[in-house]
Amino acid sequence: MSTRNISAFALLFAVLFIACGARAEQLGANPEAEALYERGNDYFQGDNGTPINKEEAFNCWKKAAEMGHAPSQHRLAYCYLFGEGIAQDLDKSIEWWRKSAEQGCVKAQFNLAMCYSKGIGIAQDSVEAVKWFRKAAEQGDADSQYGLGSCYYKGLGVVKDYTEAVKWFRKAAEQGNMKAQLGLGFCYNQGTGVEKNDEEAVKWYRSAADQGEVQAQHNLGIHYLEGLGIGQDKAEAVKWFRKAADQGDAESQASLGACYCMGIGVDQDYTEGVKWFRKAAEQGNAQAQYNLGICYTKGIDVTQDKTEGLKWLRKAADQGDEDASNAIKAFYID
Repeated sequence: MSTRNISAFALLFAVLFIACGARAEQLGANPEAEALYERGNDYFQGDNGTPINKEEAFNCWKKAAEMGHAPSQHRLAYCYLFGEGIAQDLDKSIEWWRKSAEQGCVKAQFNLAMCYSKGIGIAQDSVEAVKWFRKAAEQGDADSQYGLGSCYYKGLGVVKDYTEAVKWFRKAAEQGNMKAQLGLGFCYNQGTGVEKNDEEAVKWYRSAADQGEVQAQHNLGIHYLEGLGIGQDKAEAVKWFRKAADQGDAESQASLGACYCMGIGVDQDYTEGVKWFRKAAEQGNAQAQYNLGICYTKGIDVTQDKTEGLKWLRKAADQGDEDASNAIKAFYID
């Protein structure tokens, strides 16, 4: 078993009611716009005895946005993106996020970067994504720091630079960003952009795992299983595999199944092992498909069914699993 690589961006658009991050003097520069902004918030959330009315929220923010109010421009863009109180219009969303971002609204900068990164409402452009991630990251926005670090890690819009990636991951990780904590843990685990240090890897994996990050939970389980950077504790490994498996993580389900079948950290229980192999196999995990195939061909805690076994072995082999390919060959030779 080995820890997994950093996944593709798992960033989400900044939620609507996270503070914009525009400068305080902008927020109070126009009392009328600020009042419209707050009224829009009340309508959108149903606060202060105001009934929820997203159309009225949109109207309030639009008036304030047209006065140059950056937080309202940010909220207006969000409404256009998701069709909240107005018909969805991606072009308008980009237009208003750009206006807000150019005034320094951190969350608008982050969201504009995400649009460029993913090609949402605008042509995909990694260079522009980096530009806007950087503007927000330099203002201390953790999501953008992680985004910028990911760009450096993958060489998207910038020359690949692991040292720079680690720098930005660390800034975000120290603010509690769990994806950055996962990324930083991986870098320490692999010695990528930083000297390899399993103790530091465990520290950052744990920080992310405690927040529910499934890859970090799985990776922490691997470290406990193999005694990397921490005392070996197979029961603790099973605990973390289970946390991730219960969230639907296929690799952790496969690892948990293996622990049950082999009696690692838990009492041996083939029924539980097969259960977890099946969950992972049905999600396309090749190792679980192989193990489930073996269980069926040999009748391990399931009724022996060689046809069903071959089905799962072929699924694994089709993904390049050599053990599965060899098992199929051996089956026909026998």
